[in-house]
Amino acid sequence: MVDFASLGTGLRTAYEIARSAKDVNDQARLNSAVADIMEQLTTAQFSLFELQQQHQQLLDENKALRDQIESDRRFSQYRLEQTPAGSYIMPLRDEYVSEEFPQHSICHVCREKGTLSILSEYPNLYICPSCEYKAWKARPQKRSSRVIGP
Repeated sequence: MVDFASLGTGLRTAYEIARSAKDVNDQARLNSAVADIMEQLTTAQFSLFELQQQHQQLLDENKALRDQIESDRRFSQYRLEQTPAGSYIMPLRDEYVSEEFPQHSICHVCREKGTLSILSEYPNLYICPSCEYKAWKARPQKRSSRVIGP
């Protein structure tokens, strides 16, 4: 990781070389001083570029962490629950139920993907409109295949 001290040192060195070169009358020494200055400035420019990359990486990491915190906060309002049929749903916790947020459940499959998808509720089951997950409220009754008749 590049630090600001080394960047400052490189720029200071280039400045000092430039100050000492202003009084040089010998062309060879002047050319050497200019080459040294260019080398120091190139090094400083490279260090600055590395710092910019690190800064961008930290900004990206910061955004990802903020997004994760927000996601965790949103999903902490729900609890995992098993229906009598053995399916899983995530109903809104009672303390968060209000007029603005009526009781509802979200899909636990979509939650694992980071998506908050409200389950559509039907008399016997819940269906996720996003991934089509089905959560039965009670075990579906098996239909009899025997024929009743004369």
